[in-house]
Amino acid sequence: MYSRIVTALLCLAFAAPLALAQETLEPCADSEGIQGCYERILQVMTPAAAKTADAAATETQLKAGVDEELKVAETGADSGGAATAATMNDLAQLLNALGLVSSGDGAEGSKLAVDLNFLLPVQDVDNHNAQLKGIINTEAEPLDQLVQAFGEDVRATRKDSLQKDIRAVGDAQLSFTWSLVNSRFGRDYSVLRKSIAPLNEGAVGRAYEAVTDESREAFGVLVEKAARAGLSTTAPISELSISDDEKKQYRADTFKAAVDRAEISKGIEAELDRTRMNRLADLVEQQPQLLFTLEHDFRDEIVGPETTKARVTWEFTRRNFGDFLRSKGKACADPGVADSTSAKYDTCVNALQSYMTAYGVDLEHQPRFKIEASFKRVDAVTYSFPDDGVDLALPKHDRWEVTVAAGRPLSSVTNGGRLDLQLSYDSNLDNDDTNKERVTASLTYTRRVGDMDLPFSIVYANKDEFLGEVDHQISMNFGLKFRQPKN
Repeated sequence: MYSRIVTALLCLAFAAPLALAQETLEPCADSEGIQGCYERILQVMTPAAAKTADAAATETQLKAGVDEELKVAETGADSGGAATAATMNDLAQLLNALGLVSSGDGAEGSKLAVDLNFLLPVQDVDNHNAQLKGIINTEAEPLDQLVQAFGEDVRATRKDSLQKDIRAVGDAQLSFTWSLVNSRFGRDYSVLRKSIAPLNEGAVGRAYEAVTDESREAFGVLVEKAARAGLSTTAPISELSISDDEKKQYRADTFKAAVDRAEISKGIEAELDRTRMNRLADLVEQQPQLLFTLEHDFRDEIVGPETTKARVTWEFTRRNFGDFLRSKGKACADPGVADSTSAKYDTCVNALQSYMTAYGVDLEHQPRFKIEASFKRVDAVTYSFPDDGVDLALPKHDRWEVTVAAGRPLSSVTNGGRLDLQLSYDSNLDNDDTNKERVTASLTYTRRVGDMDLPFSIVYANKDEFLGEVDHQISMNFGLKFRQPKN
């Protein structure tokens, strides 16, 4: 008795969506064509990304999800006050930067970034793994060491005079960044497609198992029938050279074929949700990055010496798509996963469900880490102002710097604030004892308001001259840095 009741309820549950659709959807009108009516019903009943109900549409939907994740991803704070983003620096977000550089890109409000990618002879559009960018400092100032070399009684006057001699583009930087994109590095869907495609195929196949061959092929059979009769599928049904009864049958068959295909699409969506495959975009967005950057600063001599810098940056998180495949998801690497009827598909799905259940909620709020090493060559520059007794010679020298950083959001609320810690060690490679080494550390709290980051940093340096520009110096080695929004 109970089994019959349960069976009846299940049948009612599965029949309800179809019955409801038939009651609320307008039937095919005489003014519509077969193709037009079919597409209208799909538009109403199914999400735009799943209308075709196949693996290709599922891949398109996932790729769009990855692109959207990268588009809205929150960048790291400007840790240290003048460094690049401490914990996240997606090229996909920066490729088309034009205009004011945001704090997430590590620049001050006085600097302009110009997208120069159009100058690159080869640019991998799919991978977004190269970036050529120009940065112009619109408020360049004379070198501080030169200014301090003048006597205190004439220092302000000489600084103003030197300031007027600086060209409009007297302090500019050309920067080229290349990101390694493969199965382990880079947040690009197309490279990971080989690993993801079998999962999509398996999900589509599992959804198709619940429908009949007649439902799968209903519209194709209908189109073939119309073609054999010499009928156009785009012309209004009322204009077809057939009897009224045949027109009525075409309208009914088109309506049923569209509803059947919509149910298949919904089945695929349900399978993606059940297996957690609809969260794969989150895992891809967490992939580590390996960035290589080459920079050159073009400066007027008054502003300072020209410098060339080479930098390698490794940004990573603990949980990501690669980590899943190397740990719980090893079974998903088997091509047999594409067969929805195999045990391999179920094993892979169970692994993904387990991984996302354990870590899915915290993926976007897990700590991010950065390790960076750079080599910088600073050109020699000489200043001579005999009338003021200034004879300053700065030798050519090489420096190397190592930076480690970590940061994480403070809450699960989007843009709810984040905390970044950065530690840097910078040393002179030459025998010059001047500025032999410097150690800086910063703790930055960033609150995003709209499209603007509001950072507040506590900065430490082993020598107070290495603090950089701070708004308030607490002691010889500590300073506070914050930025107020400009009206």
